[in-house]
Amino acid sequence: MDKSPALKAVSDVEVPVAVKLAETTMSLEEILALRPGSTLSFPQETDVALKLEVDGVALGEGYAVERAGQLGLQLEKLQERSQHSAENAGRRTE
Repeated sequence: MDKSPALKAVSDVEVPVAVKLAETTMSLEEILALRPGSTLSFPQETDVALKLEVDGVALGEGYAVERAGQLGLQLEKLQERSQHSAENAGRRTE
């Protein structure tokens, strides 16, 4: 596949890629009580697909895997490009 000149110009740009594991809310008192060895519980099942985000925009989802002793993500589904555009349209630039 040939790259357009615009795509070639930005193809080496690095962007933050994150996998969202789980979220919860805690009181400030609970946060201040955290110590090494504390265990946090999250209301998410262990077999639920994890969200892949690129610069804060959902790109897809998959499941945690172990590869050569490192944590990885095996992609199961990618968002449609039209969904990316709709999500980006609502984002503010900083």
